[in-house]
Amino acid sequence: MIIRKALAVTAAAGLLSAALVACGGDGDSDSTDTAGLTGAPITVEVITTLNSVTPHTESYEGAQAAAAAVNASGGINGRPLKVEVCDAGETDTPAKAIACARDLVADRDVIAEVGDFQAFQEQTNTILNEAGVPNIGPPPQSQSALNSPNSFPLSGSEGAAIATVLADAGATDIQVAFTNVAQAAAAVQFNTAALQKGRGLTIKGGIPIDVTATDLTPAVTRGADGDAVALAMMPTHFAAWLTTTKAGDYDQKLAASSSVLRPETLKALGDKADGVLVASGLPLVSSDQEGIVRY
Repeated sequence: MIIRKALAVTAAAGLLSAALVACGGDGDSDSTDTAGLTGAPITVEVITTLNSVTPHTESYEGAQAAAAAVNASGGINGRPLKVEVCDAGETDTPAKAIACARDLVADRDVIAEVGDFQAFQEQTNTILNEAGVPNIGPPPQSQSALNSPNSFPLSGSEGAAIATVLADAGATDIQVAFTNVAQAAAAVQFNTAALQKGRGLTIKGGIPIDVTATDLTPAVTRGADGDAVALAMMPTHFAAWLTTTKAGDYDQKLAASSSVLRPETLKALGDKADGVLVASGLPLVSSDQEGIVRY
């Protein structure tokens, strides 16, 4: 545990210091380019969704870019930094995510998870914590990631600020609509705490949406019983919600996490997405730099 922690902190520091350099580069570097580096690789792993309705390939790609920058700068004490990835699969079942966590724990060459981004963080980090494996930089969207000694979040959760964005826009009667998986469902609890402590308001209630749902009219109708809805949901539900509201007589303020604002989703929605407020952990940046475009 001590060795894993020490190496994990060193590797994480290297990834963080390299992130800005990597994003500003030409995007051609690869963490497998370890010419001149000696010794066994220091290996970390990203558990994220690569093939699902909510893919987050940028978590892995960003870690790869940062590792490439670390290796191009001499590695970690001359040792190469290697990033592996495990696909957590679809959002309707935790089976693949749990298997990823168990395989990571079993592989003694992997010293830590980094950049976790998937729907079943509570289950996966519980496994990592029980094995004493560090989890570096998870978005704090579960009780396990917030409270476990193995977990080292590096930022707040933008999903917890969706209702706050609405309150700052003048809303007082706010509900949270969420895709009914554990990590999205936690948005109700987190937004309740953030809104109460930060703005002195309470969440009116939660509106769960089944993962397989395509007709969101019942959910949107429930959302009309208030002046605003925080949308903690996967991109397909986000698109379906906006399509339903634009087709009907709904005028509630809406806000969503930047993670659902995928380019293809926004392109398909067109002006239906106009007016949606955005909660983001980072500034929304438009740039022609290839590193930023790729990420």
